Amino acid sequence: MVFKKSLFLTAALISVPLCGFNFDYAGPDPILPEDIALRANPDQLFDSAPASFKNFTKLIKLDPMPTHLLPKGFIFYGPPGTGKTESAKALAKKSGFLFYSVSIADIGSAYVNQTARNLKATFDKIHSDLGNTHPGNNDPWDDYYYYDDYYYDDPWENNNNNKSNKYPAAILFIDEIDSICGKRGGSSSHNEDDKTLSYLLGEIEGIYDSEKPIILIGATNRLDMIDSAIISRLCIVPIDLPNEENRLLALKQIMPLFFNGPTKLGDYAIDYIAQNTEGMSYRDLNDIMRECAINWYLTKSVSIRDIEEIIELKYRSL
Repeated sequence: MVFKKSLFLTAALISVPLCGFNFDYAGPDPILPEDIALRANPDQLFDSAPASFKNFTKLIKLDPMPTHLLPKGFIFYGPPGTGKTESAKALAKKSGFLFYSVSIADIGSAYVNQTARNLKATFDKIHSDLGNTHPGNNDPWDDYYYYDDYYYDDPWENNNNNKSNKYPAAILFIDEIDSICGKRGGSSSHNEDDKTLSYLLGEIEGIYDSEKPIILIGATNRLDMIDSAIISRLCIVPIDLPNEENRLLALKQIMPLFFNGPTKLGDYAIDYIAQNTEGMSYRDLNDIMRECAINWYLTKSVSIRDIEEIIELKYRSL
């Protein structure tokens, strides 16, 4: 009986980690620049961006590339719903770069060092898609007990037939980057976070060493939570709440998503929403337009009084 219990416990201990290690994780799929669909005017998203960001798309296309003038990446900082993901897509589309997006839900893991390995798999996949040459045996995780033979197929193999390798660079967008780049030495910091941060810092430092660079863009609304080593290496780009002009532009672009065919809100209604939604994000405007559309489909009309009530309810929820 003791032998059977010991055998069962041993099998359980062996099988549990293997089930959660995500050995088959091979990174995100690319979005081609010509396939990127934007809901907002790219220019309105970058009103408050620094010059180093606005000139980035021009500088990176010069031959030879002035790498000493280029930032090593960006942090998009602002309240939720201000269009940080949309801004990253707009930069990829404007630059003609591949676009990749990951979040902590994609690469995060409760298992020791697995988040860092998933992050490495992400970069390896993008390098392969771009057609960059293999960097050699520089895997910092070889000394760990990670069953390397079972991890994932080498993404650098057979990359010559990849249709993505015609693009000059790629943008990797990491949502909620503060989740994997938290400050070291704090009460919530631990060894797993430090290893992930160290790997990411290594990628940032070598960003222009590859034939085709991977431009890192992190998004956060908690800049104070990010380690200073990341802050010092990346360019901070504030993504602010939209002003009245940008709210009006956004509402006109959002409206066709909810009102089909000739049915739409009148210009007066759109102007009224833009004028009376100070402090709201693009996501909030999206919610207001959705409620207006629901009201129209149910009653076949949307009055200014209806819009006032929708805006009031939205303000209460903020």
